[in-house]
Amino acid sequence: MPCPIHVFRSAESRRKAISSTVFILLVFGCAVLLVAAFSWDSTIKVDGSEYSGVLLLCSFVAGGIGTMSNVTYWAFATRYPTHCTVTSQLFNIFSPFLLHALCKMFY
Repeated sequence: MPCPIHVFRSAESRRKAISSTVFILLVFGCAVLLVAAFSWDSTIKVDGSEYSGVLLLCSFVAGGIGTMSNVTYWAFATRYPTHCTVTSQLFNIFSPFLLHALCKMFY
């Protein structure tokens, strides 16, 4: 059975790679969200109906980034004390409710 390449990397090298991956995903995710925010109203016609192609594409890409960041986040977060990971998990759980409450306040 061939040996995976990551076995030959040092722990510090793996930590740096994970940190870089998380940072790149965050930057790329912010860029996709900015593209979606500023160009969501550009539409394409499909069978007589208009759809926001940019918004659909950005949603697809953002979903992929969210999945990757979830996978890499926990490898990144385990380097910190337990109370930090518990706090961040609580924020991940309750942030949709907070967003919903804010939307209800303004609309």
